Amino acid sequence: MSNNKPSVYTVLFWLIQDKLIEPTLLFDFLEFFWPTFIKKDGYIFLKEAFSEEEYKRLVSENSNPEYWINLITIDEFFSELPDWEDKSVSLAKALVSIWKAKLKKDFPEANFEVQYLHNEEDGDYGLTFYQLSKEGSSRANPSATEILHPNVKENKLEESSKGSRPGIPKIRKARSHEIP
Repeated sequence: MSNNKPSVYTVLFWLIQDKLIEPTLLFDFLEFFWPTFIKKDGYIFLKEAFSEEEYKRLVSENSNPEYWINLITIDEFFSELPDWEDKSVSLAKALVSIWKAKLKKDFPEANFEVQYLHNEEDGDYGLTFYQLSKEGSSRANPSATEILHPNVKENKLEESSKGSRPGIPKIRKARSHEIP
């Protein structure tokens, strides 16, 4: 049985040739899958997610800035698909593996926790990363409740009232089971 599905390279070529996407979008995809990191005050952040204002706020609140600034949700990319949960899990877990490799390559001396997140209550899927001390605990010691059960939706609502973080647009629409 032959597979009639064109390769991803062919599809991208067609999309670019038909001017449906800009060729530079390939670099945006690269940034999503193999991100650039920045270092500030010993912390490591996703360059695309970093905000000086958010960083200062989190430090002043004694929160773990790496955990919260590096946290991204995936589910909103698939919100219109019937199998959105499966796709969200697959992409988030793939990004965990990819980002682990990139962090190890860029910062071989550091010890990172790259965490797949699923908030069952709110239906969020995503990931984050932060550095661990040499002993294996989080450097900034956020509360265990925060780490184990982050309320991602609450943070997104707070963000949306202040505007979206740079590089992470909030595009999620309500799912049919969430509409009253």
